[in-house]
Amino acid sequence: MLALRRAGYKADGFECNPALVRASAAIFALSFFTRVGSARYDTFVCRMAGVSRGLLRGRKEPVELGDQLSCSYNHLFTREAIEGELREAGIRLVHYGEVGDGHAVGAIE
Repeated sequence: MLALRRAGYKADGFECNPALVRASAAIFALSFFTRVGSARYDTFVCRMAGVSRGLLRGRKEPVELGDQLSCSYNHLFTREAIEGELREAGIRLVHYGEVGDGHAVGAIE
């Protein structure tokens, strides 16, 4: 949700499980696309996107490492990026996994 809000989208979420709502911590799950740490391919894609953005006068926001454009726009995250986003929002990372799609569980206490 943080990345969507930064990109200008309105993103809200809620917990629909009453047992979790009553817990002392607000617990939620995230799903996301993952990427390997500083892979050379991702660095190359980011640089080329930055050059083409400048030449074609594309979007005004800077290209970030992890941005990809295929059939749609996607942003891929590393574990470190997810941990940083959550920490910045005051959220503790409870679980992180990359089997299948990336997923994480966070808690606000």
